[in-house]
Amino acid sequence: MNPAKFCKQHAIYWAPAGKGPNGEDTYASEAEVIGARWDVDEGEKPTGVRLLSEFMMDEPVIGRTTVMVDQVVEVGGLLMQGEQEDLCDLVDEGYVPKANDDGIFVIRQFLTNPTVSAKKFLYRAIC
Repeated sequence: MNPAKFCKQHAIYWAPAGKGPNGEDTYASEAEVIGARWDVDEGEKPTGVRLLSEFMMDEPVIGRTTVMVDQVVEVGGLLMQGEQEDLCDLVDEGYVPKANDDGIFVIRQFLTNPTVSAKKFLYRAIC
């Protein structure tokens, strides 16, 4: 099984770059287009994967979007559904990504699962 064959869609990925002077999250200025497969839950009831880091919270937050990606991504990074043309348009406009922008998803958990042969891995970002 080749996990990359499932990633027929694309995502624009911004890696986390740390904190800004006012404590806000900042992201890498250079974004990259990666292979992805999007599974967005737009139903009324939140369903998905309960995040491990949120078991200690009073109200658990449920990840509503699962994105299968073709490479390792970092927790705290941003994903947006799009292709190379979309990225070029954003760069031309001088776009600076923010976590609360429409269509931008914050990666809250990253899962790695080996395939049956254990020679390749499935990568999933829970947003």
